[in-house]
Amino acid sequence: LRDVSQDENMRNQRFRSTNTTGITGVWYCKKLNKYDAYISINGKKKHIGRYANMDLAISARKEAEVSNGFHKNHGRKSA
Repeated sequence: LRDVSQDENMRNQRFRSTNTTGITGVWYCKKLNKYDAYISINGKKKHIGRYANMDLAISARKEAEVSNGFHKNHGRKSA
């Protein structure tokens, strides 16, 4: 086990079973017909952007993960 803060430990969460897009931090807004990307940092949800297609939203989310020090396995499905 590693000795880490709760904030860092939260960054290492696995993929949630309630996720409908298949990507952590990306959800589809039916009302606007767009994809929203967000990330939680220090317990606060930060909106990254709204995108016309899912690939752009995924790319933005991945960039935010890297720039905020998330573990490379963050959001992956467990085996």
